Amino acid sequence: MTTFQLHQDTRAHPELASQLEGLAKRVFPVLERVTQLPLGEVTIRLQGTDDFLDRIVSGFHDSVAREADAFGLDTAEIRACRTRLEAREESLRLRWPSVPGCTVDAEGQPEILINADAVQHAGLHEAHMIKLLAHEGCRVGQHRGGEGELFRVLATTRPQYYGLLPGAQAAFIADGHALWADQQVTQELIGRVVVPGETSGHETDTLRQARARYDARIEELEQATPGAAAAAHSALTPGEYRAGAQWVGRVMQFTGVALLNWVWAYPCLLPTRAEVACPEQWTVRATATAAAVTG
Repeated sequence: MTTFQLHQDTRAHPELASQLEGLAKRVFPVLERVTQLPLGEVTIRLQGTDDFLDRIVSGFHDSVAREADAFGLDTAEIRACRTRLEAREESLRLRWPSVPGCTVDAEGQPEILINADAVQHAGLHEAHMIKLLAHEGCRVGQHRGGEGELFRVLATTRPQYYGLLPGAQAAFIADGHALWADQQVTQELIGRVVVPGETSGHETDTLRQARARYDARIEELEQATPGAAAAAHSALTPGEYRAGAQWVGRVMQFTGVALLNWVWAYPCLLPTRAEVACPEQWTVRATATAAAVTG
């Protein structure tokens, strides 16, 4: 049975705490049934912007320290990792009003962080909050399903150390799966899917200005270094999110939920670009690998 603990780390927007509590009681049982992933006891932290950003950024730097120790990275490798993570940090700080939630690894346990300020700037109403909790709750399930292994893959700047096939699509599958799950939950609870990029109509100027600054920075980077610099800053586009969810949905039609859930513990099963284009090809490989693992 899923339970949750809500920690109110900010005094701002106190009404959000009671709203989150009420919605979590509705969302998590449906999410657990849909994904067949154990959520366990879910920790939710309602935070202000500074704490929210600092916690995520500290996770970036923790991942570099962990990998430097685990894999014996040399000075040049560590410097390259930090350069990439600094780009991710810049991206996050530029677009923070567009990031109302994030699931992080806290000493081996997943925690959902909700940025109360971003929720207010986006003007999120109940449908969006249900989507947010379902999306981040699914990330908790992914963590529980593999003891955080996929989180380490997503945070790494050295995927070759994790036995991934060339071109493995980690973010595409992790975020696509979370989108697929939140679509199932919103359809069941409110009778419609809340689509990526759907706005509330009550966004603040702060949010609109942040988006403009972020877009301008990405354009600047693209002009300076076509492709590479912008890619370091960019999250998945709405189109990529939708494609990921569609891929997950198609796999579910072939195999049901259980086969895909092997991915969270065994990132070697992450699909390649070729397998994204042909889900049936991934299904054959994943079925064989799962059978070999189970003996």
